[in-house]
Amino acid sequence: LKGHTDTVDQLCWSPTDLDRLATASGDKTVRIWDARTTRCVRIIPTDGENINICWSPDGKHIAVGNKDDVVTFIDTSTYNVIHKTTKQEYEINEIGWNKSGDQFFLTTNYGQIKVLSYPELNEVTKLSAHTSNCYCLDFDSSGRYMATGSADAIVSLWDLTEYLCVNTFCELEWPVRTISFTHDGQFLASASEDKFIHIASTRLPLDGTACSSTLHCLYAYM
Repeated sequence: LKGHTDTVDQLCWSPTDLDRLATASGDKTVRIWDARTTRCVRIIPTDGENINICWSPDGKHIAVGNKDDVVTFIDTSTYNVIHKTTKQEYEINEIGWNKSGDQFFLTTNYGQIKVLSYPELNEVTKLSAHTSNCYCLDFDSSGRYMATGSADAIVSLWDLTEYLCVNTFCELEWPVRTISFTHDGQFLASASEDKFIHIASTRLPLDGTACSSTLHCLYAYM
């Protein structure tokens, strides 16, 4: 797929159209591709150099963040910009919707997770998830849990029904750069500059203790 004139920093597939791919680029555009025909079907100009992108769960909206820490929201039926956040005082590293699409999450350099209502974009709460820069997040398929990874080398597991940290995984020694749930949400993989991938069970302690260390861990060495 050719067309961008600068780096492509992130991409994501549409959750409702198997052939539709969105890309975020430093050339200040978002491009929508038909992977089956390899054709770019739409170019959406943006204000800044884009570094992260995600689709809403229903496929109706795209959010794209740029290096100026502004998030732009695009209606995928018209490909028009419908919302835009103001420049923030904090660095935005990763973005994403919850499963129901009524809340939008941003990870920050303060270690906090900002939770906004959507589409109003009013602050619902902020989660003090980490002691330093929070780089990544992911949601399990049930919509109940969110995981976050940080420069403090910790992965946190959150119950979104109560905004409660229910587990932490501390086996990595370097900043956590990427995390991902399995399709059934039973396991969570995380990686950093360590020479292995850490895979943990997301099953909670029987006594319900919050923020305990991991109970069930697997290691997939590279």
